[in-house]
Amino acid sequence: AETLRPKNIDISLTARWDETPLSVESAEFMADEGLFWDYAAALHEPEGGGSDQEVLAAIEAAAAGLLSPLRLRLLRVLLSAHVFSPRAAMWRQIAATDAATLGVS
Repeated sequence: AETLRPKNIDISLTARWDETPLSVESAEFMADEGLFWDYAAALHEPEGGGSDQEVLAAIEAAAAGLLSPLRLRLLRVLLSAHVFSPRAAMWRQIAATDAATLGVS
């Protein structure tokens, strides 16, 4: 029998929006789970923003008490792929448009 070798695919995308903070992307995931407000109350981000590792540790600590181990693993995968970045960018754009329409800065 022939040995199957894995084939890797590398994809690079360029988005037209700024980088989305992981805490915002994780909040989108938790909103889909119906746990947004519980998550918001449990999340304590490091002072001054912290490093990506510190922010990720805070996100995982808050989510661990709310999600099953499988859902927590799914959250990690989705965050690493920035799956919720487009949605977060959409909400940011809607808020900016509404603020401009209402004359609020």
